Amino acid sequence: MSQVNKHNWLIRNWDRSLMVVVYIAISVLSLYPLKDIPQIVNVPFADKWAHCLMYFGVSCCAWIMVAVSGGSNRSAGSGKRHRFFWQTFFTLILPIVFGGVMEILQASMNTGRSGDIMDFLANSVGVLLALPVGLYVILPTIRRWLK
Repeated sequence: MSQVNKHNWLIRNWDRSLMVVVYIAISVLSLYPLKDIPQIVNVPFADKWAHCLMYFGVSCCAWIMVAVSGGSNRSAGSGKRHRFFWQTFFTLILPIVFGGVMEILQASMNTGRSGDIMDFLANSVGVLLALPVGLYVILPTIRRWLK
């Protein structure tokens, strides 16, 4: 694949490229050792709020990807059940499983981080909070723009 074709693919598939960048960023933030990072805010449960907001953002990006992909000819010929499966996979299942994998890696890697079930629950709450936003704000808005 030539250099020009690679860049064309990234531009044509910007929604998928965005998801790759988001997952890489979350991986780096989740696995980077925290010993050198100062405590910035003194808010109760700030760590849990951060987890919730990060995964809310991940899921909203997934909703954008689903809306853009569903509005293009990439999904042409797909049945409703097929689209529903992939929509559910990318917006709910993948972010929740990814959050669980990050917590397991934090617990098993020697980076000074520790896995926490409460962090996993905060991740999952963020994903679930993005569900109504995705269904009732992101999908209709992007589909209206794509008409």
